[in-house]
Amino acid sequence: MGDALIKNRWKTERMTTSSSSSSSSSCVSAFGVTVVASGGGWLADQAMLPRRLMLLCPREQASRLAPRLVERDMRPIWCPLVTTAPLDAERELEVLDEGLLRLSDYRYMIFPARVAIESVGLRLRKMLDLEDTTLIGTMLRASGTKFCTLARDAIAMKPSLGVLPDLVSPRDSSLDGLAEQIVYDAGTTGMSNVTVLFPTFATKASNRRGLDFIQILEDNGATVTVAPAYSMQATDPIALEWEFGLLRSGGIDFVVFTSPTDVETFCLLFPNAKYSISCWIACLGVETGKAAREIFNREPEVVTEGFDSIQKIVNDLEEFFLEATSARKGGLIIPSKPKFSL
Repeated sequence: MGDALIKNRWKTERMTTSSSSSSSSSCVSAFGVTVVASGGGWLADQAMLPRRLMLLCPREQASRLAPRLVERDMRPIWCPLVTTAPLDAERELEVLDEGLLRLSDYRYMIFPARVAIESVGLRLRKMLDLEDTTLIGTMLRASGTKFCTLARDAIAMKPSLGVLPDLVSPRDSSLDGLAEQIVYDAGTTGMSNVTVLFPTFATKASNRRGLDFIQILEDNGATVTVAPAYSMQATDPIALEWEFGLLRSGGIDFVVFTSPTDVETFCLLFPNAKYSISCWIACLGVETGKAAREIFNREPEVVTEGFDSIQKIVNDLEEFFLEATSARKGGLIIPSKPKFSL
């Protein structure tokens, strides 16, 4: 219906401007991707028409990206490549259980995501056979450990663990910034004897790519214990047929990745695909951009520096569209989207 309104309004503008302009031509594709216009009017005055973006990222990132993109007159579609869930196998939780039983040995406990907070809360309730988070919070406080999380996830601490965070990332969602905050909190005593418990998703022991903030802590002398607390699983490809059909048909302008895992999962879901996709690529973080470059053999159009900076990638996407439409102000010609194959 929105596209119909655009077309109707464009038609009205064209009729009112045809007498004052020697030539005027416009075309709005079915997906709102390509626009060619001249002779002024409402359409030519638009700095940025709505664009369709496919968010190939977990729920946490998508739920924060989508409303900000809508505010900037973009049209996000969420395509969840992975699902998260707390671990339930005892053998997978051995490191976490040991860490929780000896929590007083750790000076800091870092939660990198809301699902980590919820998973630890669930595990504690099962271990202690308690549902009262107030009692759980009292026990956690007695350990003397400082609890740290990102600003966006701080609201989940009290209902899940019965405590408020001691340290929160100074920026909206920067794990790197949280690591810097911890180094600052350690003060003049330094980090040489500091121990950190870090509950995260289950992965190969050698695969710590993207966890740059851990490197910051270790470079400053801290000892970090990585404790698997939840799983990340690829979504069934059958459940994504509609979304990938939209990609194949050319109805998406941008695919947005927020981590190297997103890029890898995107390809693993369809390892034998022979079709090509015509769209631009946006990546959150340099490491994500590097992964996309290696896998797709082309340079992403948008790579946002600063891992996990949600607002920055929204700004960069808006800037991309502004530059694309203003490059040929007289015609509003959107550059053609490059193709890449899976």
